[in-house]
Amino acid sequence: MKENSKITFARKICREYGIKYQIKNEALFLLCHCCDNKNKYIQVCYNVLNLDNGSIKEIIKPYQNKVVNGVIYL
Repeated sequence: MKENSKITFARKICREYGIKYQIKNEALFLLCHCCDNKNKYIQVCYNVLNLDNGSIKEIIKPYQNKVVNGVIYL
């Protein structure tokens, strides 16, 4: 079964920015370094399929300058 183009686009943007990610049931999770000094996947989008490509990029873009070795440091 072919993957939806919006999920493919979200994967592409995360790879371009060097962010480690997961997509579960159309929800987008990004790997973040939390205050308890552990890395956890944080949900940043409930359903990628409900958004257009521009919106997907705008959700991920603010994190691009906070990435170290694939992990977002907030």
